Amino acid sequence: MFRVVATCRRRSRRTGRPERGAALAEFALAFPILILLMMGVIDFGVNYGNKVQTSHAAREGARAGSVGNIGVDSSCNMIGTPSSLLTRQLICLTKTRAHMDATDVRVRITYMDADGRYTTDFSDATRRLNQYSIMVCVSSRAYSLSGMLTPYFNGKFHHSRAVIKTALTPWSTNIVGLGTVYSFVPPYTEPPFTGDSWSWCRSDDPSGDVF
Repeated sequence: MFRVVATCRRRSRRTGRPERGAALAEFALAFPILILLMMGVIDFGVNYGNKVQTSHAAREGARAGSVGNIGVDSSCNMIGTPSSLLTRQLICLTKTRAHMDATDVRVRITYMDADGRYTTDFSDATRRLNQYSIMVCVSSRAYSLSGMLTPYFNGKFHHSRAVIKTALTPWSTNIVGLGTVYSFVPPYTEPPFTGDSWSWCRSDDPSGDVF
């Protein structure tokens, strides 16, 4: 009886070691896949959040520009130097609303007329009619936070466009013979990222768009 039990124990020890080795080998094969899945969840989650923030920045920029509530900061990182302080302030406010590094966000500010076409007519007579809509487009860079999916995210961007009818601003004035002349934030377009373009940022009627 003793011999049989001892023999069984020796056999179970011998068979248990290969099973433990097989489990370790399977874990070693599955571990990189699990890590990749985890990093994928993190990276796609971060980029989804950035896409939402890009849309939020465009809406907030258009809303602020339509009523002239553009803040006071004009010192953010931007490509080029808009001649108008108002434009610089609106660009900085828009980038701030994106909650990303300003270098990873580009902004385009343009206007549409009553027919939805791109316009640069800001004469007093036209501004008195106040038939403008401000269009703010925001582009932000996609990226891999983990670094493991950098080849996938490189060259990809988040885009958002917002349009709001303009209203009275703090700078609107009364001109004799014309009445209330609505003021505006002068338009400006930051150069797009390398590999990106503003071709998606179109007016309702894109026939007269200029990029």
